[in-house]
Amino acid sequence: MDAGRWSLDRLGQRHTANTQGGYVKRGEFALLDSIADMTYIVTETCVDLKDKSCIEVCPVDCIHEAAEDRMVFIDPDECIDCGACVDPCPVDAIYAEEDVPEAQVLFVDINKVYFKDKALARSQVSQIKPPVAT
Repeated sequence: MDAGRWSLDRLGQRHTANTQGGYVKRGEFALLDSIADMTYIVTETCVDLKDKSCIEVCPVDCIHEAAEDRMVFIDPDECIDCGACVDPCPVDAIYAEEDVPEAQVLFVDINKVYFKDKALARSQVSQIKPPVAT
């Protein structure tokens, strides 16, 4: 680990970052190292569902969706970590970053990259869960 590079999480815990050239490698996706930690992560069960119950209860309107997106995304710069979005989700798609199940960990990277490069995030979602042919 790069002992010279660290950040504090939302609880004030110190974490070191393992980066190479400003990129973090997790699974099969490389993305720019984010200075801002993610708050809540939307995972695979939201893909192609977009129930939007989470959007309705968010007090700061930090959950975004667009017609061309197959899921919703939480903006870490706007999220206040209240967790109001977690329980209304009918498919249990939203987790605090530190609680994301191992099988869904690639969605942490997708959520991080979305607000920097929407096309890349959309491509990564399609690689993990290809669109169903109609």
